Amino acid sequence: MRRFWLGVVLLSLGCADEIPENVSQEMEARRAAQQAASDTSAAQDPAELLRHAPPGGHADWIRDIRSGLDTVPALAAVDRGDALHTVQELYARRYEPLRQFYGAGGAINAGAAVATAVEEAGTRLQQLMQQLASTDAQAESIEAAVAASRDALTRVEEAARAAGLPPIAPRDQAEPVS
Repeated sequence: MRRFWLGVVLLSLGCADEIPENVSQEMEARRAAQQAASDTSAAQDPAELLRHAPPGGHADWIRDIRSGLDTVPALAAVDRGDALHTVQELYARRYEPLRQFYGAGGAINAGAAVATAVEEAGTRLQQLMQQLASTDAQAESIEAAVAASRDALTRVEEAARAAGLPPIAPRDQAEPVS
């Protein structure tokens, strides 16, 4: 059993170098291209968004991002590549649905304050990814970027409460999809 775990650790260490350092820049470029495409074309199909949405609603997604962020400083101290991958997964699997539903031009109009807070949270998560991708970033700057991301998520929660946004799943707010 120990040999198995030793192999897994060695394999993960070998693969960590394969993560490109400019991954957050590439993700931002793709996001900007997708945003430009969605600005020029019709809005995304709400039925399609609902079909691919993760379980829960905005409160659950924010909680999931926070839980993942809790592990990032310790993970970054051991392996920056794993920490970066963790944040990328949080961004793709939890932040992106949050943005698609409640961000600027999202499927659910919860108001400008919510949209602005959601966009700021995305910016903070992208800055964290840039810190993790940088070989020059110190532990303190990574911890500060994690704290800034958590603070931005708090502002999303506060804006959502102020807007009266129910913390239920978007599919529970929408008409049944066939």
